[in-house]
Amino acid sequence: MVLFPLLLLQFHSVLLVSSSNFIPGKYFINCGTKSDLNVVYRHVVGDPNNDTFSVGPSSTVSATNSDTSLHDNARIFTNQTSFDFSIDEFGIFYVRLHFFPFASGSTNLADALFDVSASNFSLLSDFGVKTNDALPVIKEYLLTINETLFSIHFTPQQNSFAFLSAIEVFLIPDPEFVMDDEIGVSSVGKETRFHGLRSQVFHTLHRHRVNIGGPQNNDSFWRNWIPDDRYLVAGGFAKTCFPFTGKYFINCGTKSDLNVVYRHVVGDPNNDTFSVGPSSTVFHTLHRHRVNIGGPQNNDSGWIPDDRYLVAGGFAKTCFPFTGKYFINCGSKLDLNVEDRHFVGDLNKDTFSVGPSSTVSATNSDTSLYDSARIFTNETSFDFSIDEFGIFYVRLHFFPFASGSTNLADALFDVSASNFSLLSNFGVKTNDALPVIKEYLLTINATSFSIHFTPQKNSFAFVSAIEVFLIPDPDFVMDEFTHVTPIGQSTQYYGVRSQVLHTIHRVNIGGPQNNDSLWRNWIPDDRYLEAGGGGLAKTCVPFVGTLHYDVMGANVHSASDIVYRTCREMKLNQSGQASVSDEISWRFDVSRNSKHLVRVHFCDIVSLSAGVFKFNLYIYDNFFQPIDPSILGPQLAAPYYWTLWSIQVIWDL
Repeated sequence: MVLFPLLLLQFHSVLLVSSSNFIPGKYFINCGTKSDLNVVYRHVVGDPNNDTFSVGPSSTVSATNSDTSLHDNARIFTNQTSFDFSIDEFGIFYVRLHFFPFASGSTNLADALFDVSASNFSLLSDFGVKTNDALPVIKEYLLTINETLFSIHFTPQQNSFAFLSAIEVFLIPDPEFVMDDEIGVSSVGKETRFHGLRSQVFHTLHRHRVNIGGPQNNDSFWRNWIPDDRYLVAGGFAKTCFPFTGKYFINCGTKSDLNVVYRHVVGDPNNDTFSVGPSSTVFHTLHRHRVNIGGPQNNDSGWIPDDRYLVAGGFAKTCFPFTGKYFINCGSKLDLNVEDRHFVGDLNKDTFSVGPSSTVSATNSDTSLYDSARIFTNETSFDFSIDEFGIFYVRLHFFPFASGSTNLADALFDVSASNFSLLSNFGVKTNDALPVIKEYLLTINATSFSIHFTPQKNSFAFVSAIEVFLIPDPDFVMDEFTHVTPIGQSTQYYGVRSQVLHTIHRVNIGGPQNNDSLWRNWIPDDRYLEAGGGGLAKTCVPFVGTLHYDVMGANVHSASDIVYRTCREMKLNQSGQASVSDEISWRFDVSRNSKHLVRVHFCDIVSLSAGVFKFNLYIYDNFFQPIDPSILGPQLAAPYYWTLWSIQVIWDL
């Protein structure tokens, strides 16, 4: 039988940019480039793509030809010049200046020497960046802006120049973030009152934003907090208080331990540092308030639906129940929770079995999912009991490590299931610190399901973890799709559900890496953008409104929210139109002479009205599909997808 790869993409394209997503008093600028980027929930705009700020006479320089990251380019000033910003809301602002020195041609940004000022304050004087680190130097300031125009001035020293890699200027939403009157302490320890703080400029000493007793982290203002270890004075008696020591949070009258708002509340029979005298327990339930959220009435102690308690005007919808699932930690007794999945050690099996095999561990601790593996020296299978039939995801995890005389990187083997060959002559030779995960979609209509591992001669097979679970959407894969031939002819194809689909690409167009409700990994599209077409694509501002699922065909399991909230859009000319010859193109490596299923996701998150979002989607030059969501309905921000079956690639990519 033939195994078909599954190619999952997401494309968005529009001919109109909505102004409804503009946030006043907020600037994230990628200096010296036209490229817009999404960086940790900030939409960083290339500085030629502006309408509410301007920059004086200057030039640009790039470190590479790709221009794909925030610090790959810079703006250079040989004379005094400024960035000028329109300010619509007054208040306390953060201003961050990014500097990343690199050499390009005859220009070395490490040679720059300059001053920076703003609001009649000197921010930097005789400043240069001589660092050899691979990290940018970021200067951060807090200041009050009460005028409609705000300027940052760059003044080169004599016979030198100034440069800048990126700028952030944004209003702090807390009006009391800095008060004007605060307590002060004199050099001799005397307490005083200080007035007029808001008329000052504060410079953050980055090395002094310290998280006492905790790890490095970034907060909601993208501020970097670093651990305090380097600042602790030797001889002190401090210890990290995570978790709290000497604490008691007790759940009385029960064995149940609970986590409640960062407190681990222990059932009172589970004690070793406290005791309780002679007593009994009682359990009280308000039967009319035992509510099954999103589910029906059932006879387990009188659970009732939640419909009568829902507040009108809310946006809640019923989610699908998750049944028929297996998450297995192979070669271990250890049960683990990984991203809302409970992986059971395969030595603790009751609803599945495994044939003759052995186990191996990477360490003595066996505390993570890939610290152990199951090894097969002869053909063996994992056998699963199936209670509900339908479309299943099957994921096989492989993480090679060496333990004693066994090196899992030496394994060579085949894997099959449901009479399909999943892997042939397979081995994992990676040096990466990440597992290799093979993912398949298949229909199971029998009460038992087996995955067979067959070692090659004089070798062995192994597996680190297994996932087998029923997809809660019965229409996730239909049995009939449009079939396109190599010459561009289209017909209908039946029998898709009788195939096994292997995922090869799952790409989030214009958005970040993320995982969805089915634990699928979506990766950014940057590496797939064609050099010519990519220049016309820009990332759109992430949509923050409500997505309307189940209106035009897509539901919460079709893709993640972030997939539908992000996109790329065509750069338009001055008349607001795209040229007929303009296109955005992506290139994907696939197997020669293979057939593929392509699913393309859409969501109109930028149009002001229905009917504006229209374009053609091409597969090579032989086939195209008009895309017009208004045909499906007038609802904006309604996710949907289009699926194409059996594109046969007859030449190498």
